[in-house]
Amino acid sequence: MKVLYVSSMLDTATYKSLFVKDKKPMHAANKFNTLLCEGFVQNGIKVTSYSALPVNRENCDRKWIRVKKKVLNGYVQKYPSFINFPILRHLKLFMAGFLKGVFSTRKTVVIYDALVVSLAYGAVLGAKLTGKKRVAIVTDFPEHLDSYPRRNKVFHKLLAKSNGYILLTEQMNGVVNPKNKPYVIVEGLVDKAMQDACHKPFNDNNKQVLYAGTLLKKYGIKNLCESFKKVCKDGEELHVYGDGDYVPELLDLVKENKNIVYHGNKPNIDVVIHELDSALLVNPRPNEGEYTKYSFPSKTLEYMVSGTPVLSAKLDGISNEYDEYLYYFDSSDDNGLAVKLREILDKPVLELESFGKKAKDFAVNYKNNQAQAKKIVDFISSL
Repeated sequence: MKVLYVSSMLDTATYKSLFVKDKKPMHAANKFNTLLCEGFVQNGIKVTSYSALPVNRENCDRKWIRVKKKVLNGYVQKYPSFINFPILRHLKLFMAGFLKGVFSTRKTVVIYDALVVSLAYGAVLGAKLTGKKRVAIVTDFPEHLDSYPRRNKVFHKLLAKSNGYILLTEQMNGVVNPKNKPYVIVEGLVDKAMQDACHKPFNDNNKQVLYAGTLLKKYGIKNLCESFKKVCKDGEELHVYGDGDYVPELLDLVKENKNIVYHGNKPNIDVVIHELDSALLVNPRPNEGEYTKYSFPSKTLEYMVSGTPVLSAKLDGISNEYDEYLYYFDSSDDNGLAVKLREILDKPVLELESFGKKAKDFAVNYKNNQAQAKKIVDFISSL
């Protein structure tokens, strides 16, 4: 089996060379796709990653986008070139994807991120024309990303052209799969190499709380900052990484509160290092809205594999198998997050260390990228 992996992932060097403005693409999807490609390689699969660079006029000044192919951790990374203007970009990506789908070898399976509409649509049509298997990865829905209605329609048409689906939650199946095609649940994955990562020793002087992700008010970041400000003690700090609509308020807040630190939107590799230094990692997203059924936050597993305890709401998309490895707060109570923060920070450090280690062991042993990729390979073989 060979895999043509169509997404918007990019390597670190390319990321740094393209995005010099403050507004940069988020890291979650990039990490998911990268780890999955590496997992396929670890299972003996030959992978070509074909990526639509997440470039637009807001985050990149370059008008002509061209990046040389690279070999990364055993797979080939290719980027179709394009002109950085909306209509021309989409047309070029569609044609590049179509040609790639047509002329890839007969045994190639096209695995595509359905949110990368232009490149994926071309690749899927080319693959269908030449009789290749097509499997869609659905990590989110455009309607939950404030997308254009027209893109939503194309997205669902693109899903209909697949032979099967890779989904984050069981609830997604009822939305994307009206014809009951085969599907597999892969809620997330962690880097197998994190098994060897060492957490900084827990102690009473290390009470750093960390959040890394999208800084949107609707995802609870304001509630986290206000709750921490309400219950924190001397020597305890909240460190925040990311970008979003809460940033202007956050900048004002950190001026008045020295125990809240904002680091901006940093590369994921930098964030992971600080996750290993923390006493508690928090996902403040409340269990509100329809989208929680279709979401398994990627940061949950990334947090767990650090060996640091994790505090989260019990989102509808988080299955019960995670209950013994996460601390939960009541998001229906306005004071629920503040109460739980204080309760956890007052726990003995040995208890925190033990809880974090148990969660890490579960993530590394059962949710590592090699195991999750093997699950997908077996699924594709059964189609």
